[in-house]
Amino acid sequence: MPLLYRYFFNKRFKYSYLILVVLFLVLVLWHFLSSSHLPDLYMPKEDEMPADIYFVTDVNSINLPGELMIYKYKNADINKESLEELAEKLELEDYIIQKITGDQWMVYAAGKMLLVDCDTGMWTYQDISARHSSALDNTNLPSDDEVVKAARKYLNSIGINTEEFTSVGVGSSTENNKIVRKSAYFYRQLQGYEVLGASRLVVDIGPGNKIEGIAKYFRETEAYKVYKLKSPSEAVSELMHGRAQFQVPNLITGEAAVYEMHLAYYGAPGIVSEQHFLQPVFVFNGEITTNEGSVPFNALVPAVRGVNIQWVKH
Repeated sequence: MPLLYRYFFNKRFKYSYLILVVLFLVLVLWHFLSSSHLPDLYMPKEDEMPADIYFVTDVNSINLPGELMIYKYKNADINKESLEELAEKLELEDYIIQKITGDQWMVYAAGKMLLVDCDTGMWTYQDISARHSSALDNTNLPSDDEVVKAARKYLNSIGINTEEFTSVGVGSSTENNKIVRKSAYFYRQLQGYEVLGASRLVVDIGPGNKIEGIAKYFRETEAYKVYKLKSPSEAVSELMHGRAQFQVPNLITGEAAVYEMHLAYYGAPGIVSEQHFLQPVFVFNGEITTNEGSVPFNALVPAVRGVNIQWVKH
């Protein structure tokens, strides 16, 4: 009888041990699948957290998705041949290519200049001669609609697809109290969400629709994987504990009222080569009440589950 008892006891113990092992593996697998495995989001530290934050909007009533596509930055792979190809598209003649730093190259031509970051693929172009001419004669400047149309046409002609840049604004530059050129600002959107930070195109246009400058300030991306997001209440908790990037003008630290909360993508600064993914953030908009009146306030919190902020210097 004792032998039979020990047999069943040992057998039951083995089954219990096996069940515990399976449960442990299931928990480990669940943790593995639920965690993000994405690196932290690199952000420059802006302003101090307001002294107090309260919510005018009901966070629980906000309808936001529980998951979202993450995008991966493509390698720029810019070499001397691609530099020459870009210089020819921009109609630079008799140019000289010079290496400035490890990843930056300068292309000089008669009255024109092109600066390229080969690591990120970002670049700026200026027609210095045309800018000087428009400062002397600012007649025949195009309308805002003509500026946008001319900018899109030129960008498409040099191989930059502007379809993702659905939000457009027009600004102007003045010299001696007169407008000498206008600029079309193209802001990127992915899946209907605005891309904040380093993700825009700027085209400067002078008299007669002359292209005077271009800034390609964004990195090419490709769809990577869908990840689960933090809940709105989790994002609020991180905000209240100061785990957010705060943008408060004039270093005001009074009481802040949050009126709106939505999602956007955040393009890390171009100097952060360690940032390999374009990730979503929760955006909090509101106002801070001061003795002089109300001033705008906003804050950003990483949206992907398990992702925190990694501060970088400006």
